[in-house]
Amino acid sequence: MLSLAELRQKFRDHLRYIRAIQGGRKLNLSYQDLTGQNLNGMILDNGELVGTDFRGAHCQGASFKCANMFAANLGAVNMVKADLTRSDMRGATLKGADFSEADLTDADLRDGLILARDRDGNYSYHDHSQTPADLSNVVMRGAILKSTKLSRAFGAEADLSFANFQKASLRGAQLQNANLRGAVLNGADLTGADLGNAQLQGASLAGARLSNTNLDGADLTGTNLDAHGMDKIDLSRVNFAPSLDGTIKYVIEDHARWVASAGLEGRQAMLEGIDLSHSDLGRVRLPAANLAGVVLAGACLERAALWMADLSNSHMCDADLRKVDMRGVCIDGANMAGADLSDAKLSPLPVAAGSVRYWPSRARGANFTDANLSGANLSEVDCYGSIFRNANLQQASFGSAILRGCDFTGADLRGTDFQDGYTVGSIGLNIAKIVAA
Repeated sequence: MLSLAELRQKFRDHLRYIRAIQGGRKLNLSYQDLTGQNLNGMILDNGELVGTDFRGAHCQGASFKCANMFAANLGAVNMVKADLTRSDMRGATLKGADFSEADLTDADLRDGLILARDRDGNYSYHDHSQTPADLSNVVMRGAILKSTKLSRAFGAEADLSFANFQKASLRGAQLQNANLRGAVLNGADLTGADLGNAQLQGASLAGARLSNTNLDGADLTGTNLDAHGMDKIDLSRVNFAPSLDGTIKYVIEDHARWVASAGLEGRQAMLEGIDLSHSDLGRVRLPAANLAGVVLAGACLERAALWMADLSNSHMCDADLRKVDMRGVCIDGANMAGADLSDAKLSPLPVAAGSVRYWPSRARGANFTDANLSGANLSEVDCYGSIFRNANLQQASFGSAILRGCDFTGADLRGTDFQDGYTVGSIGLNIAKIVAA
């Protein structure tokens, strides 16, 4: 194992190499032992890392662009927000690793030939069998895997929620029991893949290829199934959310009576897990309704009154929520990717007119990727750990909001108000620059 001093010198030489400074030298750590090393924020672009042992290493925010990581051992490594675009990871082991919000665009995680070292220390192919990339129990929540090559990858039990697999190759991939909630699989090739018992709630499969794909036991609640080859898929053992069809009208009427009578008449709307995808619910009034896990993908709720409603873990991808009143709402874990929440109200709700007491609003761990929140009011909302990637936040208000752990990568922050937002510094936002933009 290299000493810390030797390792640091190699990184310094490599940085000079990348910057074309005299005396630089390309990094070559092939077959080296880097277990448990702290590589946070390091730049290893184009490095030679064949067979390198990274187990348990800390690589948060590190850059591995175009690196050769063939057959590397990345077990239990921390790659949160790392950049691995166009890296060669064929045959790599990623078991138990955390790649949350990492960028693996165009990375290659296909099969790799097994290597073995003889008594003289020389490496040669052990045999001609190929070993697929091991992604079992890996966490890739919110990761970018556009056009990534994952053919035959083994990803059982993996957390791939909210990841972007647009145009990725997943031919023959083993993704049994994987969590793909809210994942974008548009145009992905899933030919021959095994998605048995996978969780695909709120995912998008538009244009995906599903020939000979196994979906037995998969949960497709709120999933966009406009995919190629659906006519050849056996959906008899697939789970879909129940639908209310025409009875929603009576549920809304009963709920209105329940609200007007303070619970003495009518009945509270209990729509947990119900599929209302593409429903026209514009101006609907469902305050304090139980909508946990409801599927509203592509639905219209423009100017709806949903204050104090429970929408936790709901699926509202591409929903029309313009000028919706969601004050005092709970949308913890909700998937609102691509939704239009322009001029929406999500701030806490006064308990009574003129009252100084407020019913809190929560949006912890919600996904607002590509959503339109221009002019929306999220003042004092608890947004802990929420994702606002590429969201339109022009003129939105986050005054005194809790923003710890949020991701604003690529978001449009022109005119956004972050005044007194809690732990704004922890997400790397420079308030002066935002205000001046």
